[in-house]
Amino acid sequence: MSVMNMAISLSVAPVGADLEVVSLKGGCEFNRRMSALGIVPGMIVNICQNHPEGGRVVKIGEQRLALGEGVCCKIKVAVK
Repeated sequence: MSVMNMAISLSVAPVGADLEVVSLKGGCEFNRRMSALGIVPGMIVNICQNHPEGGRVVKIGEQRLALGEGVCCKIKVAVK
């Protein structure tokens, strides 16, 4: 089974797991913004915190980013 078949939305990924970004499901502007933040396919991210409203705090390298639920739904990841 390929990694794309096992991809899940960042919004439902487990907290604390190392995740590989598989794809971004947004338009050109969304992809540009994510690239500027360092969220690109192949990047390893880790979910640090899950917020009740649906957002997530993710760690990418040494930086931490707060992402809203809508953004998290557009980022597809696979558990590493």
